[in-house]
Amino acid sequence: MKWISIVIISFSFIYAMTTIFSQPSVIAQSSKYYEENDIHNGESDLFYVGKYGPPAHEFIKPRYKFSGEYNIGLNQTYRITNPEFKNVPIKEMLWHLRGDLNLTCWFHYKDGEWKVISYIFWPPGAKF
Repeated sequence: MKWISIVIISFSFIYAMTTIFSQPSVIAQSSKYYEENDIHNGESDLFYVGKYGPPAHEFIKPRYKFSGEYNIGLNQTYRITNPEFKNVPIKEMLWHLRGDLNLTCWFHYKDGEWKVISYIFWPPGAKF
């Protein structure tokens, strides 16, 4: 009985290790994508349109309409708890880059341009 348990545990361990290390994680893929695309905060919306083409979705709303984990990056520039930022216009643009990767950027209007203040690469179907 002990041998059967040891064999089952060994096979389980081998299966877990090959599953973990044989397929790159979404985090590893998105980190690689960050490096390959040389994205920087402060670029204009025109830079992104030039680089990725027209976005699949684009809209402008006041800051208070952007809440939840998906929009958490906006808090670095415009805290949701600060009433002064409630009506600051934020532009969101989304691109479907590949079958397994999307890009969302958030912009604010500064110096006559929409400048990126936050962005995220994420896999389709992600739950935020």
